[in-house]
Amino acid sequence: DKVKYRKDKLFGFEVPTKCPDVPDDVLDPAKSWGDKDEEMEAVVTFHDQAEALWRDTLSTDPPLDVDQMVVRLTKLRDASTGALGQYHAKLDRGVRSAEEFRTQHSQD
Repeated sequence: DKVKYRKDKLFGFEVPTKCPDVPDDVLDPAKSWGDKDEEMEAVVTFHDQAEALWRDTLSTDPPLDVDQMVVRLTKLRDASTGALGQYHAKLDRGVRSAEEFRTQHSQD
């Protein structure tokens, strides 16, 4: 079967519109939001913070300090609740990786 996709309005990635044995609200979390305005505000804030972190990581000269990176990743991870819960595990891995990097390079 051909799978149909929709483009996520905020993050821009392709998401399948249907998938066997996967509830629709997993593929489109907005369908399960109670207060859509409040949830969308949280998503937009999260998006803006994630985009700023990425931009700062790539363009800061000198590069973003590892301690600053850990603090900012931790804030993003802690903000990833409710509609943003799908990002929590990925951000947690990012925090752990940054902490490991900091530990390895602080021994130099």
